[in-house]
Amino acid sequence: MDMKAPEYIAAIGDWIRGCISCHEGCCKAVSDGATFDPYLVKLPTRCIEVTATGARLRDTLGSTGCYVTMSHRWNPVTETFKTTPSNYQERISGVDLGPLSKNFDDAIAIVRRLGIQYIWIDSICIIQGSEDWDQEKWKMGQYYQHALFTISAIGRGARPIHGSSFLDPSPARAPKSLVRLPFRQEGVRKGSVYLYRRDHNAYLLFHTDVNNSELHSRGWVFQERLLSKRIIYFTHRESFLECCSQLPQSFCNDMVKPPSLKVQERLMFGTFRSVPILPHYGFKLNFTMEHDSPLNIWYTIATSYSATTLTNKRDHLAAISGAAFEYGQAIEKQVGNGEGNKKGKQVQTIPQYLSGLWLQDIHHGLIWLTEDIQSPPCVCGAPSWSWLSYQGAVNWPPRGIQAQPALKVLSAECEPAPQGVHNLPEVVIMTLQLRVKATMQPVLVVPGLQDRSRVGQLTDTLFLPQFRPNRQTGTSTRTKQDSNEPYAVCHPNSPDLTGG
Repeated sequence: MDMKAPEYIAAIGDWIRGCISCHEGCCKAVSDGATFDPYLVKLPTRCIEVTATGARLRDTLGSTGCYVTMSHRWNPVTETFKTTPSNYQERISGVDLGPLSKNFDDAIAIVRRLGIQYIWIDSICIIQGSEDWDQEKWKMGQYYQHALFTISAIGRGARPIHGSSFLDPSPARAPKSLVRLPFRQEGVRKGSVYLYRRDHNAYLLFHTDVNNSELHSRGWVFQERLLSKRIIYFTHRESFLECCSQLPQSFCNDMVKPPSLKVQERLMFGTFRSVPILPHYGFKLNFTMEHDSPLNIWYTIATSYSATTLTNKRDHLAAISGAAFEYGQAIEKQVGNGEGNKKGKQVQTIPQYLSGLWLQDIHHGLIWLTEDIQSPPCVCGAPSWSWLSYQGAVNWPPRGIQAQPALKVLSAECEPAPQGVHNLPEVVIMTLQLRVKATMQPVLVVPGLQDRSRVGQLTDTLFLPQFRPNRQTGTSTRTKQDSNEPYAVCHPNSPDLTGG
């Protein structure tokens, strides 16, 4: 389909209107909060106003209206069009932004043809390299959640050309073979009908071109996708429409239905670093905790997010804060409704967010596992006991059914979110130090240990007096083959825990 054709734009408009009128859940906060009208929401601090012939940057703080957001991959081309302290005054004065990168121009063209007044693009609407960025980055989760829809500019191929158009025809879009049949009405030929056989089903296309795209390996995009109510994915072979209430669909109305479990295993199983995130198949649909423990849902979010990458490692805390905020609200509402102890759910008190973990489940949250213990620590400022301090994929062991916490939190020194960003006092951005009362367990670092299933408690009491917590005690010549005893491993970035 020609993505610049009027029929294409009309199909987008019909899909949006149908979603809003039929899907109540797509007009609620991710945490199942109050219903909002996507045509009349609080606008971001700044938006790009789309006119009949151009586009300009506008101060929209305090205004209401309708806007579209964009997910894109930062690159050297888009970098040249960003808003900075040096060009901000000129841009905000109302001058036309002029030609931008092709992917930005494409997004603006779609918004214009749909008759929508505003679009929000982070690199243009946030003043980069300034205090404005330090404030706005915490609000991005809200911006994407309240947008009418998000344009996901995936582009051509696994590694699209920087800033390239995602609307221009691609050779991959042309079918390899066509069959033309005559179309007749009342015996009179009126034209032709063209048929072709598709090479791939919708699920495989979606998995390959959307889930495994370079764009969706990015940390900020993970949150953007998780919180957006409606998303249109533009790829080199197909375009997909996705909302919170049903399976994604192609523009040919093919539903992206998961195949048999065996096929899913071939596609998805392996190391947790490569497992793709499918927000609307799983925990996003159940973010209101209807079918699973809220804590298990959070660890699913954290595991998926940890496998993404960030250009600026200092954003590791901020790029997941919007999801954490919504999650905290969902739990708070559940507790307020008296549902905290139903269906075996572990949360029974108001949530408190501690740098990627939750105070109510801190005993389980602290036992995160890494795939590569040699990875350097993150520079985002997260404390070393948090998984956010680690640059790489993490996971958590299965929760024991009969497990009881053997740890008591004595104090947590916290730094609250910037004023005006979040309105929940329970949600904090940074936890500086965690002081707990617990049993100190000696551990031994065994260099080169690959079999993580053998990590466990060191049971040889003969050598216990020699061991110190959080310290490497030397190497061992014993191998996995000549000992049935499990080896305990201490991560080099050992937690800053103070025993009580």
